[in-house]
Amino acid sequence: QSDASAAMCLQLAEACKQLEAWPQAEEALLRCVPAYEERNGCCSRKAASIWSDIAALRLRQHKYSDAARDYDHLLTIQSVLLGDDAVELIPAAESLAKSRVMLQEWQPAKQALQRALTLSQIHHGTDHSGSQRIEQILQSLEGRIQLEDER
Repeated sequence: QSDASAAMCLQLAEACKQLEAWPQAEEALLRCVPAYEERNGCCSRKAASIWSDIAALRLRQHKYSDAARDYDHLLTIQSVLLGDDAVELIPAAESLAKSRVMLQEWQPAKQALQRALTLSQIHHGTDHSGSQRIEQILQSLEGRIQLEDER
C-alpha cells in the first residue's frame, strides 16, 4: 500500500468516526495499519496510535475479545516504545481491564487494573483522584472475584 493510500485510509477512518460509523472506521484503520507498521516498524508511535483507535472502536462496538487482544498488543507496543512504567500505559491498561470485565475474565481484568493502579500511583501519587478511582474499581472487582470464588 502506498503512503498516499495509507494516508487516505486514515482520513477515511477519521471521517467515519465523526459520523459515528464505527465498523467502517475500524475497517479503514485495519486496512492502513500494515502499511504504517511496514514503513515505521510495528512499535512506532504511529502504529501505537492506530492500534489505540482500533481497540477503542472495537470496545465501543462491544467486540470485547478483539478489544482485549488489541489493548494487550497496544500495551506491548507502548512498553517497547516508552518503557514498562510509562504514564501513557495507564489508559490502555484500564481499557484492557474493562474489556476483560465485559468478558467476565476476572483475574486478567484484575491484573490489568493492578498495572494501571501501580502506574498511576508511581506517576500521580496515592492521593490523586485518578489513583483513587482506579483503586475503588479494583476493590469492587476484588469483591466480585470473591463472590465468584464462593459459588
